[in-house]
Amino acid sequence: MNVVMVLPQALPMLEGTGLNYGGMELRGWTLARGLAGLDGVFVRVLVRGDESTTIRRDGVEILTFGTELECLRDRILNVVDRREGFPWVRVKRFEPRVVGWLWRWRALKRRAGSELEKQPHAGMLRAEADHWVVMGISAYAAQGIATAKALGKPVTLMLGSDGDLDERFAAGSSWVSPYGDRGDVGHWVIMEADQVVVQTEQQRRLLMSRFGRAGIVLPNPIDVEWWKKQGSGEERLPESLSCEEKYVLWVGRCERWHKRPQLAIELARRLPQERMLMVLNPKDDALENEIRADLPENVVLISALAYEQMPALFGKAKMFVSTSALEGFPNTFLQAAVMGVPILSLEVGEEFLEASGAGMSCGGDLSEMVRLVESYGEWCHEYQAEMARDYVIAENGVSRIVEKFSHLLRQFPVNSVAEENPR
Repeated sequence: MNVVMVLPQALPMLEGTGLNYGGMELRGWTLARGLAGLDGVFVRVLVRGDESTTIRRDGVEILTFGTELECLRDRILNVVDRREGFPWVRVKRFEPRVVGWLWRWRALKRRAGSELEKQPHAGMLRAEADHWVVMGISAYAAQGIATAKALGKPVTLMLGSDGDLDERFAAGSSWVSPYGDRGDVGHWVIMEADQVVVQTEQQRRLLMSRFGRAGIVLPNPIDVEWWKKQGSGEERLPESLSCEEKYVLWVGRCERWHKRPQLAIELARRLPQERMLMVLNPKDDALENEIRADLPENVVLISALAYEQMPALFGKAKMFVSTSALEGFPNTFLQAAVMGVPILSLEVGEEFLEASGAGMSCGGDLSEMVRLVESYGEWCHEYQAEMARDYVIAENGVSRIVEKFSHLLRQFPVNSVAEENPR
């Protein structure tokens, strides 16, 4: 079986820069490596790059793809953000060349046609496969589905968050998400995929109630043994983190609507006695500038950290805090549980936290999170790290999840979607 996985933003993770990748890329790469280790499975991963190249890593063939239109779009989005309503863009930083880029981009866009997102991608067509996999709602997911359809191959959509099931993803919708995804394109992606894989029961219910589609629940995977092995090496951490003092840990992209680091900063302000370490991956320059301009003294900010350093980072944490909204399922929860670090979540992952005993949910109440951090000494002795770790091994261990994913791809009847979801 040949499988192609479309992971446009995974190249920084594979290069070890620690920039601009998140849980979806990690989840996809973990599955790709696992599939490549099975007998009779060949895996290709498609990543965005300025040049068409082919490399191999951990048994996976990695193909880069891109067009002039996409390269221009990437450059433009580095200096401006899209927004709803006039003037429709917000300048993140001044770049004299952006006017020329916009002119060229508009010319190429008109030439390509208004339905660019629903057309096969020339750079993807060179990847041969029996089954295609796309992740999340995006223009790249739409192009991946269109490419698979053009080649006559089945395609699986793996949802990346609850936000992928926004009700505003609707046929004919002109709504644009905070991440630049059009409502009509998102609806097309959900309805045209041959099967949809979700992360949680909550996503499965939302998928059926909002889009009339049945979903297949596949929990996020984690390589427990690798995490435990890597976590023993403090020398992998930056020198600034080599002290013995434990810290409250926060990890995520710098974005207002999803990871919400501004709430973590507010948490730190209310807890001046606690040292907080934030790994803030670049995304929204304006928000990052706001945070850095008025950073509390008890916060240590890191812009990026290579994935290989993350186990040691978690290993030195007192607790892990999440301020996220719209998560599907945070990989960081699995990572904290494997490293024996209790989790405090503002409002996501309540089902997992209750089932695993890996931590507590604060019901959306930041004051409750403050109270629980302050009373850590009263409840931390009740935290059963071994129980949480055993739960993750049983439910999210990479071997088990990869076997289920392989079976899902091998057994999926291509023609069943037309019967289940008439269009």
